[in-house]
Amino acid sequence: MNLLYKFIGKILFICLFSFHAFAGDHCENSFTKPTVKQSHMDVAGENEFAGFRVQPSKITLSQLNWTNRLLRIREFRPDFDNKKAYEVWLIKRQQDGTLPANPYGYAIREVVTQGKGFSFLVRHKMESRRVPSWINSIELFNNNPEVQQQYEKWAEEYYEESQFYPPGYLKWIKDRALVGLILKQEVSLLHPGVRGRRSLEDVILAFESERHSRNDVFTSKLMTYVMSLHKNERWMDVGAGNGSLLEDGILVLHNSGRAIGEIPHTLSINYEPQFSDIKRITSIDSPKGVPSFIYPNRLPQSLSSKHEIWNDRLLQNIPNEEFIPKPKLITDIYGMFSYSTNPASVINKYMSILNEGGVIGIVYNDDTIVRLEDKELPVHEWVITIRGGQISIEHGKSLGVDIDSSLESEAEYNRNRYMWIRNVSGKSVELPDLVQVGFGNKDGRFRRVFRPSSDIRNAP
Repeated sequence: MNLLYKFIGKILFICLFSFHAFAGDHCENSFTKPTVKQSHMDVAGENEFAGFRVQPSKITLSQLNWTNRLLRIREFRPDFDNKKAYEVWLIKRQQDGTLPANPYGYAIREVVTQGKGFSFLVRHKMESRRVPSWINSIELFNNNPEVQQQYEKWAEEYYEESQFYPPGYLKWIKDRALVGLILKQEVSLLHPGVRGRRSLEDVILAFESERHSRNDVFTSKLMTYVMSLHKNERWMDVGAGNGSLLEDGILVLHNSGRAIGEIPHTLSINYEPQFSDIKRITSIDSPKGVPSFIYPNRLPQSLSSKHEIWNDRLLQNIPNEEFIPKPKLITDIYGMFSYSTNPASVINKYMSILNEGGVIGIVYNDDTIVRLEDKELPVHEWVITIRGGQISIEHGKSLGVDIDSSLESEAEYNRNRYMWIRNVSGKSVELPDLVQVGFGNKDGRFRRVFRPSSDIRNAP
């Protein structure tokens, strides 16, 4: 009998060892091997970078495999890599309201720290997958544009099938937009509006549908509103760059003969977060380097009391009670509206602080789209559709122009869009929230795509 027990024990040990090795090898093959950083140095130099990335150990991969296997057994999940079967299962869980805590199981994340000299120390930890196993999560979070497009395409297709967004998708989109706000090189690509100083001369055409000379300052729509402001009223500009627009407006009014006491107040809100803020407001690691954004006041001392700058606070975090006097004119020229992952909330904030009879002017990219069940609408049409009886919107194609343009030909104008918004109801008006679900190019056109939040049943 003892011999039989020993024989059975040996057989079980051999089976367990074989399965452990098979599981490790299978899981290792199912992961995309991290790319080793290449250098243009000589061979000796390249060898110093050889430790940039290392593969997880077979023990770690086997632990991962066992963890995901137990999830499949315990919750009757299909194979994580079987895309169609897993989508069907996940949709059913979502419809039943029984979405699991870790829908896509677990994955391995590399944690890289600086070692001595050129060496890097790499350790691995298991964490919940934020994306399906058939999407390369390493490349996705390394900002590989092809993988990002693959993920967004899958998420939109999944939405059409399920009417649910995958867990973590909306948070990932929000983080991408926030980092785009902070990383200026990304913002310049995502929001091709007026660049440079954003002076009055640069932006007066942004609210026009017909071509004018830059010298036609007083006949522009923008300056018509500015000229109508009285001494106790306020013009607020959001995302003002270096504040040149408001300063130029004050100087134009003063040079036209208006006394200092008769010039309206101006307020520039231009939150410039430091890179150190990224970790606080997103889940993405902070990049290296901390830039400084300090804009000098170009106004003479006699006029500087008319101009105020709030440069260190997000507009949505400022209580409405602090806007005294309330702005009678609000302008947003490729500003907060163009950066926000919820442009409807930006309009809501503007309307909540706008003085009675005031007007909001917004210049933005033409391809800001709201996607409904069976159609896509430009954002201004969506606003008119849901609040047309309460909000008056004058809109048109904008002749926004690049600061470097010589204005010698019509082709040098950038076609964007503007809208002037008024609250004609005299009552509190609020738009439903929008959620950004994608951005990028379609047929060579830049697009930001939103859905109403009420259309999203599984927003994390």
